Amino acid sequence: ATVNFNTAATSGTLDLSGGELGGPTTFTVSGATTWSGGTMSGAGQTVTSGPLAITGNFQSLNTRTLTINGGATLSSAIGLFAGEGAVITNNGLFDIQTDAFLRFNGSGTQPTFSNPAAGTLRKSGGAGTTGFTLILNSAGAVEANSGTLSLNNGSTSTGSFTAAATTTLNFGGGTHDLNAGSSVSGAGTIGFSAGTTVNVGGTYNPTELTRINGATVNFNTAATSGTLDLS
Repeated sequence: ATVNFNTAATSGTLDLSGGELGGPTTFTVSGATTWSGGTMSGAGQTVTSGPLAITGNFQSLNTRTLTINGGATLSSAIGLFAGEGAVITNNGLFDIQTDAFLRFNGSGTQPTFSNPAAGTLRKSGGAGTTGFTLILNSAGAVEANSGTLSLNNGSTSTGSFTAAATTTLNFGGGTHDLNAGSSVSGAGTIGFSAGTTVNVGGTYNPTELTRINGATVNFNTAATSGTLDLS
């Protein structure tokens, strides 16, 4: 079904497994939300005040703003698409529990993931790579706690970036402006891939490996690293 909310609406819980939730107004869920299929679209906003469980199944967020106030998990071996200028605003913990991706679907204006000061974007599971091709604006925390988290479409940040031991936090594409107030640290690997430009204006002090593979990394403040692989 296609359900367009043309006036503001609320629900105790939401189970979206197919079809389309749309409309120009705000739809607020006070309790738990499960999203395992279907599309959220339209010029309006979906607000999840309780926990949001996303099972990646090629579903898409188009145009719409998804505001997450109660935390979210992303699981499955697939992932979530976004396009047409969609915005995800994460005001809690967004926990990627597998190698699921968050990916621009190629339609219209590129989507944005906004991670305010109270937000944490974390990869906590999966030994492989989570590709993240939404534009990231982060004043909060970005954490690679398992496998590889690869930020592939640029960012503007004043928050923290951390790679735990045996993991990789990779800047994999676009231009990343790590402005004053930002920090990059951890006992894992910090990677910079070919075609990426990174401007480091905050603290940079990972204790293990910095790997620069064809990227341009401008250190505009003093920086340290345990080891360096420049290729």
